[in-house]
Amino acid sequence: MENEVEFEFKGKPILTDIISFMDGGSVILQLKDSESLVKIEIRFMQAMILEKNPYSNYCSGSLILDNKEVPIRSSLEKAILSTLKTIDLGFRTNLEKSIINEKIAFVESDDYLVTAKKVGRIN
Repeated sequence: MENEVEFEFKGKPILTDIISFMDGGSVILQLKDSESLVKIEIRFMQAMILEKNPYSNYCSGSLILDNKEVPIRSSLEKAILSTLKTIDLGFRTNLEKSIINEKIAFVESDDYLVTAKKVGRIN
């Protein structure tokens, strides 16, 4: 049984900020619930440099929810990606939309599993 954090919105998820890092591709998406105003942070760790980073607690290529690694191919991962696929990106730039779509596609890809094996997240 998976020990997962809760990921559920009472209202509509709102993307409040996108933060991109110049470390090989890490991105943070900050969301809030339109009804409860609870804030959620989704982090996609860079997957270019597959060595241990002494300045980070997370593995390269990981999906992070509120500072916790999301189990690979879990129901939590599916819920996060599903939410991101349906979130309103209307006023976001084409570049921001592209970044989000690329991150979703990576987590759904076989390359995500290959990266997870290389960094020791799975066998």
